[in-house]
Amino acid sequence: VPVKNDLTNLVIPQFQINYWKLCKELPRTNNNIEVWHKSLSHESESHPTILKLLKHLRYEQRMTEQLFDEIKSGRIFQRSKKEVKKDKATPRKL
Repeated sequence: VPVKNDLTNLVIPQFQINYWKLCKELPRTNNNIEVWHKSLSHESESHPTILKLLKHLRYEQRMTEQLFDEIKSGRIFQRSKKEVKKDKATPRKL
């Protein structure tokens, strides 16, 4: 039975921690991807043809480019107090 604080069985990671410790630059979770997938599923039919899927992806590309242009022009999007509070509560060091 392994002892709870036994350090003799530690494994050296394949990649150094500084390579994968990128908390400040990445979202806390993959919820943004799940939201994108849900919106894709909701806005298109369950089994779209390739042409309908391409049409939807082109529309999404236009909207993304428009958003990018707004950000480049200096528009600042306010984050909700709830999200700011979550960020402050999330530990950033390993």
